[in-house]
Amino acid sequence: MTEHASGTGIEALDNAPYRGTLLIVTILTAIGAFTDSYNQFTLTGSTFSLEAYFHTVNSISVSLALFFIGSLLGALLWGRLADVVGRRLVFVIDLVILAVFALLSGLIVTNLLELYTFRFIMGLAAGGDYPAALSLLQEFAPKKLRGRLNSVFWLLFLIAAVIGALVGYWTYTIYGISETQWRVTLASGAIPALLGVILRLGVPESPRWLALKGKTKEASDALRRVGHIMVEPDSIKVTKSTISDLKLFFSKQYLTIAIGLVFAVFFVNFTPGTLGTEAPLVLNAFGFSKTFSLIGSVLFEYIPWVVSGLTVILIGDRVSRVHMFVIGSVGMAIVDFLILVTRSNIYALAASVIAISFLDIFWFNIAMSWAGELYPTRIRGVGAGYGIFLNRTNGALSVFIGPILLSMFHPTGLFVIYGVLGLMGAIGGFVFLGTRGKTEGKSLEAIGTN
Repeated sequence: MTEHASGTGIEALDNAPYRGTLLIVTILTAIGAFTDSYNQFTLTGSTFSLEAYFHTVNSISVSLALFFIGSLLGALLWGRLADVVGRRLVFVIDLVILAVFALLSGLIVTNLLELYTFRFIMGLAAGGDYPAALSLLQEFAPKKLRGRLNSVFWLLFLIAAVIGALVGYWTYTIYGISETQWRVTLASGAIPALLGVILRLGVPESPRWLALKGKTKEASDALRRVGHIMVEPDSIKVTKSTISDLKLFFSKQYLTIAIGLVFAVFFVNFTPGTLGTEAPLVLNAFGFSKTFSLIGSVLFEYIPWVVSGLTVILIGDRVSRVHMFVIGSVGMAIVDFLILVTRSNIYALAASVIAISFLDIFWFNIAMSWAGELYPTRIRGVGAGYGIFLNRTNGALSVFIGPILLSMFHPTGLFVIYGVLGLMGAIGGFVFLGTRGKTEGKSLEAIGTN
């Protein structure tokens, strides 16, 4: 049964009640994030087999770095495309590319050049999914539910990390350190991508993007399909601007946001970025065995992520975005410094890694969704892409410098350095985004004109 929400046009969407179709759309938009995360962590789970096959300890670091470089480029390029041709088209095409090259990376790779090339192309596709998917989700979400739906989106990313790591560990227990282990593991990354392509075909285009393009009839149909909201096409109004999209993005009005995101996304990401992608190497450097380092990554890092993700969903939209960001970013920095004390006791060390992982999501869910909220509809794809660009730039840098810092300063020194950078990011993010970052309970239109 269709019901009228309060208000007209886009205002009706902002005030719409929760519907099960909203959760379905959220899950379908998150399939790309799930696929991205799964492919990252199955690669991590193949660490020791890839090292043995290619006779180099750098195969994982370079593969991840190229994946992240592809992602940061894809986020910018596809983000702009999502603003021009729409969110829906982009996030179907990129999953097709992910599926094809995940399969190829497991089945036909015979040398490092092929592996690196395929992972780079997969990164291009994965990075491009986020601007389209996040923009579409946020443009469908009612203002009082947007924070929780964002958190559900990222929960799928976190669950994929656990599943990807467990698949890597499971194939390791069956095949050991072998060629079969890494081939089966990497090829399995095509499964969620193919499933996502099929399911996403039923997702309608963003009503806000359609309205911006003057397609008010299609926008009205999208509102009806997802929100069960009946609005007349003539009631959907969008204010036009004579400023070009890219000029608007680089305007003084959004300069504070751009700077704030550098601190909030880039600087804070070193600790969780390194632990997330190279946890087995870090735990192994602390003295744990290779076998325990693989399963320990799941127990100490990835499962606490999911627990924290569920916690954030429960408190989302009830706690200020700024407060959540500070709790996560400052909390991680403090625990980084505490590793100076806990490093000599394996139980205390494990507790520290768990604490970092739990606090990480308080920061992650906010920082990774902020860009999509803070930029207006016409440049939301570019804005969300910029946020992913910063995250993946850090990821590419971390996988290069992480092993170097590990060998130079031991894991303890690595965490202290990252703690300093994280604290800088927390302070800078709060200074530049502290006021504008309070996006909870506000319509996207109100946020975009602040």
